[in-house]
Amino acid sequence: MKLLLALALSFTALFSCSAAPPSSTSPGKEPGADEYAEFIRLVKETGGKFDDRHLAALRKAATRGHPVSQGALGVYLTTESGRIDPEAFTEGVSWLKKVEHLDKPEVDTAVFALSLCYLCGTGTQQDIERGGALLARTAVRGNSDMKMAYAEFLHGIKNDLAGAKAIWSEVAKDASNPEAQQEAKELLRTLK
Repeated sequence: MKLLLALALSFTALFSCSAAPPSSTSPGKEPGADEYAEFIRLVKETGGKFDDRHLAALRKAATRGHPVSQGALGVYLTTESGRIDPEAFTEGVSWLKKVEHLDKPEVDTAVFALSLCYLCGTGTQQDIERGGALLARTAVRGNSDMKMAYAEFLHGIKNDLAGAKAIWSEVAKDASNPEAQQEAKELLRTLK
């Protein structure tokens, strides 16, 4: 469990922005899309440096129900400000829970972050099964870090070495993340 908690707290890089939503003239746009567009504009204007203006725009979009904003705000509060402010971390988890049911690639990072919160019981009641299910869901289409976390869950918590090895083998062939690729190769070598 300590490894998963450390993993959860080390994912500050998870906070990333997706493409801007449809323009304000688009019929049937999501609630909060205009506010999210303002957030994206600010990100571009500041070269990705995050300040109170960004947080205000993101919070406004999330409050209006924009799912990508809800997930992004949850990730931000649980990775950036959550280290300093436990109340912000708990608030972040509540935002993450709002997108838990969505099966959209745009919120996979948020669902992944929530899975780690459930596994560790950080900011929410510990729920190993729920956390594992969410972790599995994000690992299917996720990046190497998500896959490595799921393999660690299988190996360390579920005692499923075969499942972990299958994922490590997959990551070992994926050159998109050289660090994870190397780690997977080393794990496979040590477990022969």
